Amino acid sequence: MELATADDADAACHLIARWFADYQTPLFRYLTRLLGDEERAADLLQDTFARAFVALKSQSPPDNPSAWLYRIATNLAYDALRRQRRWRWLPLTNHDQTTSFESEVATAQSVRDCLARLRPREAEALLLYEYGGLSCVEIAVLTDEEASTVRVRVSRARERFRQLYQKELT
Repeated sequence: MELATADDADAACHLIARWFADYQTPLFRYLTRLLGDEERAADLLQDTFARAFVALKSQSPPDNPSAWLYRIATNLAYDALRRQRRWRWLPLTNHDQTTSFESEVATAQSVRDCLARLRPREAEALLLYEYGGLSCVEIAVLTDEEASTVRVRVSRARERFRQLYQKELT
């Protein structure tokens, strides 16, 4: 369904503006955790809403805009990571010289290592759930899976991450 009139385009602009106000912060946090780079996350956040706006020109608004926007953002992030050819999960944005800097670096590296040792789909589900704030049902919609499958994956990912992290600390 093509947006035929200026009123349709205006309605799409208002819808995107409302979604941006509602979802920009959690999407930005999710992209930042996934990419490990706030600047790239901000770029992909902008691309996410630009693609959503273009898509609204040819289709009706989705029933679940949150899951739809997370899907667009995830696909953009995976494309960027494939081009980069390496995975980084947590940024180190604190460049101040403080007494706890070394411990923050060590903690961030431990978390990165543990996430990297999870299966990619486990890490994705865990990040969407914990940092993206999505429910298992929303993740299931996003990944085209059953909600029960996602619940099990999140549970296993949490347990596996916990075990890996405890080994890192000892």
